[in-house]
Amino acid sequence: MGRISFPTNDIDDQVLIKSDGFPTYHLAVAVDDHLMEINYVLRGMEWLPSTPKHILLYQAFGWDLPTYAHLPLLKEIGDTKKLSKRMGSVSAVEFLAEGYLPEALLNFLMFLGWNPGTEKEIYSLEEFIKDFSIDKIHKTDLVVFDRDKLSWYNGYYIRQLSVPDLWKKLVMWANEFGASLAEGDFDQEYVLKVLSLVQDRMKTFKEFVLLTKYFFEAPKVDLLMLNKQSTSPQRSQLILGSFQEMYRSVEKGNWQTENLDTISHQMIAQKDFKPKEAFMTLRVAITGETATPPIFEILSALGKDEVLSRLDVQKNEGP
Repeated sequence: MGRISFPTNDIDDQVLIKSDGFPTYHLAVAVDDHLMEINYVLRGMEWLPSTPKHILLYQAFGWDLPTYAHLPLLKEIGDTKKLSKRMGSVSAVEFLAEGYLPEALLNFLMFLGWNPGTEKEIYSLEEFIKDFSIDKIHKTDLVVFDRDKLSWYNGYYIRQLSVPDLWKKLVMWANEFGASLAEGDFDQEYVLKVLSLVQDRMKTFKEFVLLTKYFFEAPKVDLLMLNKQSTSPQRSQLILGSFQEMYRSVEKGNWQTENLDTISHQMIAQKDFKPKEAFMTLRVAITGETATPPIFEILSALGKDEVLSRLDVQKNEGP
């Protein structure tokens, strides 16, 4: 903020020691910083009015002054007041519990009120230490705490991990914060396959369960949503019946993504089904969702028996 001066007549008298002998904050912080040999005090703008009191204390004790810098406070998007927990998580531990990676949180925090003056957005701690300078801190009262940007950072760091490493971190997170990953009794090869299909869609660890639940248990399909994918309930059943009949004839050794893709497109062309109606009807019937990873990768992962079982359920529940 540059050099700032305060008329001493405007500084109110401050209680330094309570009647019970306990020091107040202003005395304690000055003594504590001195004893710890703090040479830079960086804190929020809200502490600017207290700074002259602390300087007077340093001078009264005959101590060398630290360098003071005051940082912009954080606010939610569209708000005019500083960050508040009434709007969501505000502490590091809360963000970790929600499934944010420490490196993503750190990278995000680096850019709150500071900018290197380049287009670079991905910073390690070592790079930040190398490039950081106080003169690049924004001189403003409030900086936006953009939670969507934090999620973008977290998604980026999740995508950089190998699938086995991502699973290890997921398990560690679940154990630390008491989360259930819903993987049940499935073998690790299957779990890693499922994780590979949703890794690009994950923004936090918490989303793993939401994005993968249909891989671990058959969904309860909303029939209204299912039938909306085609022109009528009867046509939806015709589409599902056609897929079921074709998939029954596929040898388990040929139950692979590429083959399922090829024969499915051949079948809908022969039956004169539109690709969107056919594959969206299939997607909803198998997963209960309208937005998923590629449908043929899902079919391949689930296996022939499970796919036929789910199609059979929807056939039985149809008109």
